Amino acid sequence: ASLQGAEQKLWERLKPWLAEGGWNHPPKLSDLLARDRTLHREQVTRLLQKAARMGKVYAVGPEYFILTPHLCALAVHAQTLAQADEHRRLNVKTFRESSGISRHLSLPLVEFFDHIGFTKRDPVGRKIRRDAREIRSEGLITHRRRKQRDVDAALCQPDGDLADVTSRTADGAFHHLGDAQPACAHRLALNMRPRRG
Repeated sequence: ASLQGAEQKLWERLKPWLAEGGWNHPPKLSDLLARDRTLHREQVTRLLQKAARMGKVYAVGPEYFILTPHLCALAVHAQTLAQADEHRRLNVKTFRESSGISRHLSLPLVEFFDHIGFTKRDPVGRKIRRDAREIRSEGLITHRRRKQRDVDAALCQPDGDLADVTSRTADGAFHHLGDAQPACAHRLALNMRPRRG
């Protein structure tokens, strides 16, 4: 699938709006619609859902469509926090306060992480089950297919717009959010089949 004609033009209008808040302040769908009253919710939602199937964005809850490199950045940050936690768990409040994301986004985001198998909730918190650098585009496969087989060969960053998420240092390493974390910049694969434990 690809964007054609009017769809491509609409995407070119929406993408800067999706990007301008950076990795930790994605706009709500209602915010996008408020910027141009000629846009219709059904029209924009349909376009963004198609973009999700193409791997350009992640649909997180009913109100958020997050650019793939920004979602990867949030996942890397979540993993960094969990690794530093004494129980090796992600705490939602700590994640929200550390990243600066809104309360409105924090819950659907961590539930989305659970849904794709990046985290698993337990009595202590949320256990990281996958390397954040291996998050792939959820929109490229269906929930049923994810249950049936492993999925691989996906781009974590299909648009190649790495500058939004990371900066390259003189030694060539990628530094993310102040930590030496490799960015989602290359072809990655994620085994999406649920694991026990």
